[in-house]
Amino acid sequence: MERLMTGLSDRQLRNQQRTWRRRQADPAYAQPDRAADQLVMFDIAMKARGVDPHP
Repeated sequence: MERLMTGLSDRQLRNQQRTWRRRQADPAYAQPDRAADQLVMFDIAMKARGVDPHP
């Protein structure tokens, strides 16, 4: 979580959140539970930093 809060720019954070959102939505992605967990972490970091996701 520290890396998400301080190690990424807002743009990088948005891009990573979008990547994990797409993975979670992809039925062919081999690790759906990991994608869901990562997406939750990115959503928490974005909310805490006041960053809006890509549309």
